[in-house]
Amino acid sequence: MLSTKRTKFKSLPSLPRPCANMCGALVGNKIYVGGGLEIADATNALKTFWVLDLEKPDAGWKELKPWP
Repeated sequence: MLSTKRTKFKSLPSLPRPCANMCGALVGNKIYVGGGLEIADATNALKTFWVLDLEKPDAGWKELKPWP
């Protein structure tokens, strides 16, 4: 028997600035994203930390205090 379940995709707001190789986690209804690189050959990670509330995605990403 074939499954009729399908994966659904929804566009979310863009991050506040371009970055790659960051790390993220879904905790409850919030997505947390931190770190990453601004350019491909960067030698230091960004000190960025953002959160997006999936219950209010139109509010956009909020900047949080980064770690030391």
